[in-house]
Amino acid sequence: MNSQSLKSILREMPTREDMKEVLAKLSDESDTTLAIVGATLVETALRMCLRVRMYSDLTPADELVLFEGDGPLATFSSKIRIGFAFEAVDPVMRDELNRLRTIRNAFAHSKSLLSFDLPAIRSICDQLVMPDVETGAPWEVNGDEVVWVPKEPRDRFIVTVRLCWLFLYQGIHNPPRWVQP
Repeated sequence: MNSQSLKSILREMPTREDMKEVLAKLSDESDTTLAIVGATLVETALRMCLRVRMYSDLTPADELVLFEGDGPLATFSSKIRIGFAFEAVDPVMRDELNRLRTIRNAFAHSKSLLSFDLPAIRSICDQLVMPDVETGAPWEVNGDEVVWVPKEPRDRFIVTVRLCWLFLYQGIHNPPRWVQP
């Protein structure tokens, strides 16, 4: 496989089914894979959420200039800032996304293997708020009652990734649109 075909694979936007399949399998992966892939899935959903709010005739070349290389939306942090500025995410989601980004970057750039049990990582996971919200999420409910509140940092991270992805995915399909008067 040449580098051009690899680049085109990396640019493909995953389908909802692809995302759900990866999310379902993540809990069986190593801490490093979970942190990097989980946060990257959320970043991808945020990118998609931002994209549907943009000019609909934006060309693929225009999109590449915005989202790739040194484009203004190439980094997770820039997507979070713009998402907040354009009301794609609220202040709570912004803070949650920044925590996921921080955790991902720690795992991705560490010179050694990290663990969710490392005190610094555990501390950030303890700050994640989404696992403490009763959502009726389909993976752990008994009727209307949530029967599992994640206490371990790895579990809190997984739940946060799933909920952030879900909320962003909903934003992809219900974006506000400016209508010309």
